[in-house]
Amino acid sequence: MSKKVGVDGLITTRASMISEIKKEKMISILKVFCYDEFSLESALKNINYSSPDILEVLPAVAAPFFVKKIKSNSQALINVAGFLDDNPQEILKLFKLGISAVHTGNQKLWQMFDRI
Repeated sequence: MSKKVGVDGLITTRASMISEIKKEKMISILKVFCYDEFSLESALKNINYSSPDILEVLPAVAAPFFVKKIKSNSQALINVAGFLDDNPQEILKLFKLGISAVHTGNQKLWQMFDRI
């Protein structure tokens, strides 16, 4: 069904949906929120339960606090979004931490990182 409508992947906050997405041979993206230690532990449980292809973790500004722990528990790519500074240097720091992608609506940043 997914290929008939041209869908390559699906983003969900429900870890239980990841296996269904994978059955359809689509890219599975689990969106999790890590705003404190409790939410990080809950996110890690969902990540381990579902084994998504990609994680979308919010908020990006908290990335320095959660990336290392998530990377040690999952092989999934880590994308971040939410409350990003428009400073390109801050975004470069996120990539150095091991982030695979940054979601932002700031078109100036799209153009800047398009050249990297």
